[in-house]
Amino acid sequence: MNATIKVTGIVQGIGFRPFVYRIATENKLTGYVLNVGDAGVHIVIEGTKNRVKCFLDDLEKKKPPLAWLDKIKVDFEDKEFGFTSFDIKLSNDNKSSRGSVIPPDISICDECLREITSKNARRYDYFFTTCTNCGPRYTTIVDLPYDRIRTSMNEFPMCERCRKEYFDSSDRRFHAQTIACPICGPKAFLTDNKGNIAGRDKSADAIRHAGRLLVAGKIVAVKSNGGFHVGCSARDDIAILRLRKAWCRITQPFALMARDIDAVNSFARVSLAEEKLLKSYVRPIVVLNKKKVFSKQLSSLISPTLHNVGVMLPYTGLHYLLFQGNDALAFVMTSANAPGDPMIIDNDEAIRKLTDVVDYFLFYNRRIVQRCDDSVVKFVTGKPTLLRRSRGCMPTPIHLNFPNEKCVLALGSELDVTSCVLIDNKAFLSQHIGNTNRYDTLQFLRRASKHLLKLTNAKPDAIACDLHPEFETTHLARKLSKEMGIPVIQVQHHHAHLAALLGEYAYEPDDEIIGIAADGIGYGNDG
Repeated sequence: MNATIKVTGIVQGIGFRPFVYRIATENKLTGYVLNVGDAGVHIVIEGTKNRVKCFLDDLEKKKPPLAWLDKIKVDFEDKEFGFTSFDIKLSNDNKSSRGSVIPPDISICDECLREITSKNARRYDYFFTTCTNCGPRYTTIVDLPYDRIRTSMNEFPMCERCRKEYFDSSDRRFHAQTIACPICGPKAFLTDNKGNIAGRDKSADAIRHAGRLLVAGKIVAVKSNGGFHVGCSARDDIAILRLRKAWCRITQPFALMARDIDAVNSFARVSLAEEKLLKSYVRPIVVLNKKKVFSKQLSSLISPTLHNVGVMLPYTGLHYLLFQGNDALAFVMTSANAPGDPMIIDNDEAIRKLTDVVDYFLFYNRRIVQRCDDSVVKFVTGKPTLLRRSRGCMPTPIHLNFPNEKCVLALGSELDVTSCVLIDNKAFLSQHIGNTNRYDTLQFLRRASKHLLKLTNAKPDAIACDLHPEFETTHLARKLSKEMGIPVIQVQHHHAHLAALLGEYAYEPDDEIIGIAADGIGYGNDG
């Protein structure tokens, strides 16, 4: 017998096709698997009834750890196609469903980290070491289906050894779209604040030198997966004050990137739940309570007057190499953008905007497709609460407890904005956008929203925005409604806050909550 299977959810970019290949061959089935343009996976298998059943059981029970299976649609037939092997076929752009989505960026895995630090490994010292289980995803993808040619890695043709790993079903880089090595992959390089190369030909040497410059009191712009950070020593009052003056952030707390969990424990109180989140593949900034010895270990100017501090662990090979060759417990690592502006992602833009702020740039030559700030989490009464939902968390959807007939694009209000695509019982949120009364941020909202619609294969029936007639998001909603030929639905600001809580936490459509919206601005229903 044969079965045609359509799987939706997070099934592209997490090693799902290699997984399907392995369980199909283990069950002695023939056929094929391929990615399709709606972010789903199409499978055709052929074999005995018992082996097909075992395959379907394995599909759910043995799925990759980062896979999320939303729906598995199976059509059985008794006829035979006569396949002689099981293959991974070239993807096609068929879009028959909506609501699947590619995975978020995933922090470097332990196996890749071991390769970077093992002198006999082929990828020793290589900052862009990734596999099917880790690496950038959302920030690299131009379009679907998820294949290398539709990512920013398309500019780096695989060398023969990488190509051999890519097509080897026993290798963990089997069909890993971000596969690279020192021979064929992206290169990192260090420049001064005018963009002139500052020595160190080898990527790892340039990165380690940047780490030593940070320890020496210099300010360095560091290119991460989703955009630039501006970093300095977490012990150096003068460097931190320079950074505060440049950004006009006199008291706003700066985030830290710590060397490892032992370093974090030396200056902050870390519960088991907080440690687990710090080490998770999301690698968010976690807001932790300071220990009394904090000001002896690090500068008190990092989060002045506060009892807590935001801390994250390294999440790329580049970050780990940054801590080699120095004794730093942590570096200040704050988003490289002026207050209210979008995160910087382009090398030339970084030089143009940061030349008066930083002393050096740590670049690499791979393009960032989508900017994505660090996620921020704080534990409240023992439960994690997202203060900023971005890198590592999105575009994974929030699941609602009841389905919706209409597809809606929502644009938010004005400050701390994200957009949202509502499909069935799933709310797909964009990355953190920011303050949309800035022109560049408003354009970022427009591009990120359209990208999210494309990735989810969504065609909205309506656009939701704030009731305030002069918010830039209201103007944008009206423009998009004309472009798409769909209505605008305006929602009163404080009602929206409480309705969002109902949508996320209610179990039945007629559930009720009592809420208090303590907020500054809100255009009333009475005008």
